[in-house]
Amino acid sequence: MDPFAKQRRRGFTLVELLVVIGIIALLISILLPALSKARKQANMVKCLANMKQFGNAIILYNNDWKGVMPYCGWGDTPINPNGNRAGWPDWLYDASGSITPPKTGTYIEKDLKNGQLYFYLGASPVYRCPQDASNWQTSQSQFLSSYIMSGCTCNFVAGAVYKVTAFHPDDAIMWEIGTTTGVGFNDPSNQPKETISAYHNKGTSVLFIDGHAQIITLDQWYDLVNRPRTSLWCVPESVASDGGWSANGSPTTLQVPHQE
Repeated sequence: MDPFAKQRRRGFTLVELLVVIGIIALLISILLPALSKARKQANMVKCLANMKQFGNAIILYNNDWKGVMPYCGWGDTPINPNGNRAGWPDWLYDASGSITPPKTGTYIEKDLKNGQLYFYLGASPVYRCPQDASNWQTSQSQFLSSYIMSGCTCNFVAGAVYKVTAFHPDDAIMWEIGTTTGVGFNDPSNQPKETISAYHNKGTSVLFIDGHAQIITLDQWYDLVNRPRTSLWCVPESVASDGGWSANGSPTTLQVPHQE
């Protein structure tokens, strides 16, 4: 009797190996969509958590500055050699040159520390949505944050600021941008008709003045952006609550290149 015959019988045949490989491949094909959905859901929760941290930072800023809102940075840009017309930092970085020399092409991550909110946040990952893996074009616009602040908070005027009491609790003050180029992206502030993201169930994360954050779908956004008095158009003391912006067209300028 062959002493090794029993050991040889323990091995798999080629057909058995192919069956096992096929079963593994089938299980992977079934599990991957579920894992991808779970990852996107986790990223959405993390993005909303980022927004909540910005909300807390803004509240702390309000407390330190007698209710004054952070400057949204309307008109600030790293491309313009003058950088900033207000003369002081905005929520995202310092484009005024009062802390760091004015930039002429791009900002780098350390410039976040010169923004008005970094002191209260203390970490740069908060500025980026985990679902946002874009190759941001540093030569066309800043690449420091997935989020922007509404130009309504300064009435679309460089250097203007309001007190938090001038707004309604459900006024939208920050949302997630959705483009990798300078088109439709006026860093670090936009007006609501410009590009938003659709990373989260075909929606974007939005922060409101009372500190809560939620996902607004594209259909909801289009509806709000086309009406003059909504949570998106929230310029204080304006008859149209939009500084005249929403009256000039439809969301045809609102591009949504990234949808998940």
